[in-house]
Amino acid sequence: MDISAPIFDSEKLKTCRLLSKRVRVKFYRIHDTYSHWNLVEKNINTKDIGIYIHIPFCRSICMFCPYFKDVLKNEQELEKYFNFLLKEIKMYGKQLKENDLNVTDIHVGGGTPSLVPPKLYRELIDTLAQFFNIKCSIGIEVNPED
Repeated sequence: MDISAPIFDSEKLKTCRLLSKRVRVKFYRIHDTYSHWNLVEKNINTKDIGIYIHIPFCRSICMFCPYFKDVLKNEQELEKYFNFLLKEIKMYGKQLKENDLNVTDIHVGGGTPSLVPPKLYRELIDTLAQFFNIKCSIGIEVNPED
């Protein structure tokens, strides 16, 4: 037995954490489908939409948190994530631009969105504004220690 080997492998622990979150997912059934579809039909033609942006990074993992997240290793990892996020916004934005949609709610959650530097938020807002009519303020979840 190699006593210098770590007791816990970090990759195996990460996998265990992700799997344990999946086990605790609770599914809800909509029993009154008629009311649900009436609500959908009533709002289907509206030009108002909300956008949720997930920042899946934290300084450490809180065991009580049920959301998808990972420990942020460095700022380059965050920049790489934002590059893909902006590409995805552009991809959907090009498809939706002709619909002339009004964004009435933008919420940035996580993880810990307050880890994101202001310059990346500026790029995010500029990219959203290219494709959507922004008619709202932006809510960002923060950690007071950041």
